[in-house]
Amino acid sequence: MVKIAKGGEIQTGRVGGAGGNFEGDTSGSLSDMTNYEKTLLETTYKGEDGKTHLVFELLADLVIFVKGVTKPKEYGYMVIEPEDFVDMEADSTGSAGHAFNSEFAAMRIPFRATPFSSKDATKKSTVDDDGNEVEGAKQTDSIKIHRTGTEFDPKMYAVPGGEGSIYEDFGGKVSTKGKNKGNVLVHEKFTLGQSLRADNWLAEVAAEKIDAEILKKIGIEVE
Repeated sequence: MVKIAKGGEIQTGRVGGAGGNFEGDTSGSLSDMTNYEKTLLETTYKGEDGKTHLVFELLADLVIFVKGVTKPKEYGYMVIEPEDFVDMEADSTGSAGHAFNSEFAAMRIPFRATPFSSKDATKKSTVDDDGNEVEGAKQTDSIKIHRTGTEFDPKMYAVPGGEGSIYEDFGGKVSTKGKNKGNVLVHEKFTLGQSLRADNWLAEVAAEKIDAEILKKIGIEVE
């Protein structure tokens, strides 16, 4: 069940592999949304008013998290649990965080997702130096989403830049360690299709089903 919770640390850094990099994806049709897009944009919940709402609306309830300033017990984040994922097949949500972030980048709204392990997460077995199977670390099985600011900052996302392209505003996030040190990170790159679907969803769905004031709080102006 998707919920708003409080407490815990915000995980930073790259976790897992590439997220939403679906090469050749140029479709603007909402019927071609990926499971990550569907999870974020189509999942619903029953509100206290007895009506059905889109989970996307809950983003409006998140306050800005400032690292080193905001106390972990004070900030709220959205939790997307395993049963909330549409057609989820992977054992871990390691790459799902990047996929959600690619969607935030495509929509240009100030939120970030990070994978984490719930208390019910399974542990991945590993083999030690003697060839014995031992219980390893917990799998990441859930996603935390928090707010990063009042306005969208493209430099927070691992998306390549490109003058005259859909990535024109991006390209500021650089690897600070490892073999890719100094290189622009691209593991949260969104596709042309994602960008088109984001625009179409906002115009065809959000504008009709979500109150304009809620969208404004999220960081979206709908004419």
